Amino acid sequence: VLLDIGGVALAALLGRLVAGAAVAPVKRLTQATEHVTRTQDLSNRIQPAGVDEIGRLAESFNAMLDALETSMSALDASVHAQRQLVADASHELRTPVTSLRTNIEILGQEPNMPVAERQRMLDDVVEQIEELTLLMNDLIEFGRGEQPRSGNEDVRLDLIVEEAVDRARRHSPETPFLVELDPVVLTGQPVRLGRAINNLIDNAVN
Repeated sequence: VLLDIGGVALAALLGRLVAGAAVAPVKRLTQATEHVTRTQDLSNRIQPAGVDEIGRLAESFNAMLDALETSMSALDASVHAQRQLVADASHELRTPVTSLRTNIEILGQEPNMPVAERQRMLDDVVEQIEELTLLMNDLIEFGRGEQPRSGNEDVRLDLIVEEAVDRARRHSPETPFLVELDPVVLTGQPVRLGRAINNLIDNAVN
């Protein structure tokens, strides 16, 4: 009887140990799932315990976490890019729209304006409309998730700065501009470089 009881107790103990070892990977998988659900932290991974079904399940779970983490990173980057796009667009649109409205109002209020002055303002209006068109095209491209067209070329940065300063002088004649330029050649997109420099000067003036 004692031997039977001892054998049953030993079998129960061994069975418990074997069952615990078999269930441990499932328990780790359950804990990892609960952790992801509770914290939204996708960085935890499960170390596969073998090549059986539970091991393959752990590998599949890790692969799923990898895919989710990649998707979440891409989503965060997309949201950040959209927010940055809205902020940049609101800033870049403000200046040409304000200047365009001012020029049109002046043209409408001054019917006896000298021909040369009127032509200069009309040229400014055309330039601002072209700038707005380029901005809208960029917004459409970014909104569709498309990469902007390259169009890089060798440009004279000093000439772009000179044009931007001349434009700022026309729009803000009361503001003094002191400029010292040296010839500088770089690779880029003239339109976007000019827009960036115009924004910097407009921020300084305002």
